[in-house]
Amino acid sequence: MPKRREGHEIEFSRIVAFSDGVFAIAITLLVLNLGIPKHLQGSEVASALWDQRESLLAYAISFAVIGRFWLVHHRFFSGVVGFDSRLIALNLFYLGAIVLIPFSSEVLGEYGGKTAAVALYEVARPLPFAAVAAIMLALAAWAAWRIRP
Repeated sequence: MPKRREGHEIEFSRIVAFSDGVFAIAITLLVLNLGIPKHLQGSEVASALWDQRESLLAYAISFAVIGRFWLVHHRFFSGVVGFDSRLIALNLFYLGAIVLIPFSSEVLGEYGGKTAAVALYEVARPLPFAAVAAIMLALAAWAAWRIRP
């Protein structure tokens, strides 16, 4: 049974807050893949940072991708006037595509020079995950549109 946003603001806010939390965790997971050994001396720090260049690049790209997905999600939900279980389920599928990005980012950062790692990142991040996320958001928009007065 569809619910209008007005009159159910707390429940609607929980959906948005949960989504924001999932985005925050996905972005946080990206940084957990970064690190250098402790107790380095002088030029060892620069060398250790240079050794992390592929991981840092994967982090930066994935942060930008997740950030963009969050902006689209934020704009979409700011215009939603009602919701139902279908919209909530589609939102969960959308979020499911987002949380797989840190895994593909970690593999790319760790094995960036390997064909399989680059292939996983290309398959996992921009095309299928973006396509799945876009499809889920389009379906969510359709579900939200059905609830409009």
